[in-house]
Amino acid sequence: MVKKLTTCALFTLGIGLGACNTHSESNGVTNGGQPSNNSAATAAAAETANNAAAPSSEIGQLEAKLATDTGNIGLRNEIGAKYYASGNLAKAAQYFGGVYQKDHKNLLAIANLGNIYYDNQQFDQAVSFYEKALELNPGDINMRCDLATSYSALNNFDKAISILKQNIKTEPNHLNSHYNLSVILKKKGDVKGSEKELETYNSLAGKK
Repeated sequence: MVKKLTTCALFTLGIGLGACNTHSESNGVTNGGQPSNNSAATAAAAETANNAAAPSSEIGQLEAKLATDTGNIGLRNEIGAKYYASGNLAKAAQYFGGVYQKDHKNLLAIANLGNIYYDNQQFDQAVSFYEKALELNPGDINMRCDLATSYSALNNFDKAISILKQNIKTEPNHLNSHYNLSVILKKKGDVKGSEKELETYNSLAGKK
């Protein structure tokens, strides 16, 4: 079972990109980044996720504005983000998908489509879009963490482990990479390796 608590990626007009999913030892994936390792965009995503969903009237006003400016990609991304925040993934996908059709290199739309597929447990498609996003922004360690959790959900543990180890090599103090790696190693039967990663995670997190 996969569980995700908040947005993974929202990026438009101050809404961020690339939060990092962490495995729950019991039943799958939850969302939770650490501010020290997140990009500014990711921090904005977390802030947005904590806000109340946008009122339908606000979305309606944005859609009315778009009707008079149909080529406004930034506005399409904003509306998609509002729908995502409100939990309407179908409408969010409609808007982000429209942007992607017009611009195959629009990082905001690509990352959010990956996130929507992730939330819908369509992990093959999530992997595809996360990888497209990383081609455009290869340095996003949190996005790589999301990609790893998607591979894990597909039971491709070796790929997930490889990505997380590279994350840790790049950023040794990345909490979620250590935690996810611990969970995946445990699933593979590497109890010793799992315990080592969990110990590192607890040490970094200040847990006893």
